[in-house]
Formats: sequence, structure tokens, C-alpha cells
Amino acid sequence: MIEERVRFWSQGTSLSAVLRKPNHEGPLPLVLAGPVWLQDGLDNPISSRLHGLLVDAGFAVLHWDTAGFGDSDGPAGWIRPEAQAAEISDAISWSETRPDIDAERVAVFGAGATGAAAALYAGADDDRIRCLAVMSAISSGRTWLRDMRPSSDWQQLLARVAEDRRRRAAGEPGALVDPLTELMVTTPARSHAPVRQSFGPTFHLACAESILRCQPIDVVYRLETRPLLIIAVGDDDVTPIAHSRAIFERTTGPARLIVQRGVSHYGAYHVNLERIADATVQWFRHSWEGRGGPSSHRDIVFFDPPNAVTQTRRPDAVER
Repeated sequence: MIEERVRFWSQGTSLSAVLRKPNHEGPLPLVLAGPVWLQDGLDNPISSRLHGLLVDAGFAVLHWDTAGFGDSDGPAGWIRPEAQAAEISDAISWSETRPDIDAERVAVFGAGATGAAAALYAGADDDRIRCLAVMSAISSGRTWLRDMRPSSDWQQLLARVAEDRRRRAAGEPGALVDPLTELMVTTPARSHAPVRQSFGPTFHLACAESILRCQPIDVVYRLETRPLLIIAVGDDDVTPIAHSRAIFERTTGPARLIVQRGVSHYGAYHVNLERIADATVQWFRHSWEGRGGPSSHRDIVFFDPPNAVTQTRRPDAVER
């Protein structure tokens, strides 16, 4: 595998990226591994492992730090799905300058709440994206933030956001929050997972406004005939499967919903990573080769724990 550190520009900001590709000449199909929720760094072990599996299948993979993260320029402490969608489109424009990339075979893999949302927004607006895969998606940022907290806490969050908006409009500095405990809340799955539990007050409360406006469910119909693979965890208290199911039901073109059973939100990245990579590779290949099926090709696949049989069912058979 070849790794090349590169930079590209988006909305006037220079972004740090790594291009991973096989050891053979192109032009190569490209998978854009865009921003994820709170970013994970260019050398995150899980992301690097997943990207390596895609490279082994013959794909080039471009992964970058969104603005304000890692070595990318831009102000820190912001989560803006709409700006991250623009980064995806600008990454495609950059790839069009590369003779080793096949601009006719471009896919997006978006993971983690707002990261998946950015991929869906980009796919809805940029016809150069031929197919998509999203994992742990949200259909509505407002619903996601509301449903993870009691009603009183939800009203308190809305009041804090409104007061912060007034303060900033008056020229005062906006509030800073810990995104894991004040934008999200700590779920049982996260509290028991070997993942970062706190960022401290380093993110702008105003991020909540961008998340509240984030409504991928309103744009997924614009994917039309472009195939969409949706990967979810059946019992997920971080990004509940209801979001993935809503996206699946709203799309009109080829779509597959993979439901992982018997794993947690964070455990899925370890237990099923190879199966996820294989499913993604097959989905992208069939899409690029025109074998993604007609517009009526829609199904639900259940990933049970290792050594159990994978099941495929009709769209109306999804567990609720």
C-alpha cells in the first residue's frame, strides 16, 4: 500500500489529507472517507484498518482532517455538517486533477452521525458521486439531540442555544462546551467503551445550531438512482437504528440496509469491520459496474454474531 500525504483546499481553507492506494498503476476508483463525528485523526487505528481493507480490494482512499482538526487549517471547535459536505465535493474536484484517479468511479463512505449526514448531503447535491455508504447515520440532528435526553434537559439545551445566539449577536463571545457531555449525552454504550470520554469545554455551543438544522431525511430523495448502502446497529443507544430505517424508507433508488445484531455501537467497529468492508466493496463494485440492480433493488441484510448465518429479508421485515 502506498500512502501519500497531500493537501487540498475547501472554502478557502487548506485541509490535511492522506491518499492511500494499491501498489499498481491507475486510474483507480476512489473512496472518499470524509469527516466523522468529532473527527478521528488520519492515523486512527480503526479507520486505517478499514481503509487498508478497501485498498486491498483495489480502491484508492482519500481521508482528511476536517477544518479545524488535526493539521488542517481553520478555526477549531466547530461541527458543521453543511461545511463538511462542501469538503467532500471539493475533495472530488481535487481528485479530478490526479491522473491516478478515475473520476468516473467515485464513492463516499460517511460514518458517525454528522459524518454520515455530510455524505448524504454531498450525495444529494453532487452528481459526480456515483454511490454511497453510510454507517451510524442520523436522519435528523434535531431528533437525535432531543431523543437522547429527558424533556427538561432538552428544553434547557434549547434555552442555552438561544441565549448563546443572543450573546454572540451582541458581540460577546459564545459559550464553549464538551461535545460528548453537553451536545451528546453519555450513553451506557459509551461509558463502558474504551473510547475518549471527554474533550473538555473546547467546542462552541453554537455547533448545536448546525446539528439542529441538519436534516438529511429531507434530501435523500435526491439521490434518485444512485445506490445507497446503510450500515446500522440493531440495538444502538448512540445513533438509534430508527434514523437508518427512516433514511432507507425515504430513498427511492437502489438501497440496502445492513442491521448488525448482537453488538454494541462501538463493538461493531471491532467485531464486524471485515464484514463491513467486504459489503462496502461489493456494493461499490456492483454500482460502478452497473450491476447495482434496478431502482426496485432494495433489501435488508442482518449481520448476526460471527459463525451465525447472514440473513436477507424484504424491506418490510426490518426489526422495529
